[in-house]
Amino acid sequence: HNLKHPKIRWVTNHNLNASEDIARIGVPRSKIVPFDWPAVVSPEDFEPKTSARDPRAPRLLYVGQVREDKGGGDLIDRTAQLIEAGRDSRLTVIGAGDVEALRSRASERGIAEKVSFLGKLAHQNVMTAMNDHDVVLIPSWHEYPEGLPNTIYEGLCSRTPLVVSDHPMFGTRVKDE
Repeated sequence: HNLKHPKIRWVTNHNLNASEDIARIGVPRSKIVPFDWPAVVSPEDFEPKTSARDPRAPRLLYVGQVREDKGGGDLIDRTAQLIEAGRDSRLTVIGAGDVEALRSRASERGIAEKVSFLGKLAHQNVMTAMNDHDVVLIPSWHEYPEGLPNTIYEGLCSRTPLVVSDHPMFGTRVKDE
């Protein structure tokens, strides 16, 4: 299909970054209509945090599809590195996908007992988990076709610090500090 064809009046994509990306691949800007989902959570829903409960034992959380190009293996490897460096880190993974590959990788790295796989959870349970953890991780690789995941917005609303990859879709929306 040719998105430049005159019979195609509009092309829509969620948020400005994803819309910019379809302009980059040749869709005329005059046809692009960005949209966003209405917010269902707000920072006012959670109390501000001042620090990790125990900085020597950070509790890490990942929410999303469990796959390599979303940074799945990186989650395990970086958690193992923290543990090897003397941090009693714990990783919680919420989501479905290639869970068995990550479970095997955690066993190979000797940290299986430090990683919990919760599968899919109801949205309210995800928000509670975000607020209960010290860091929300978003390690997507450049190869993964991201827009701007709700995990970033919801992690910020939960008042939990984020560690976000340098994925091109995040760069204009997420800045250090």
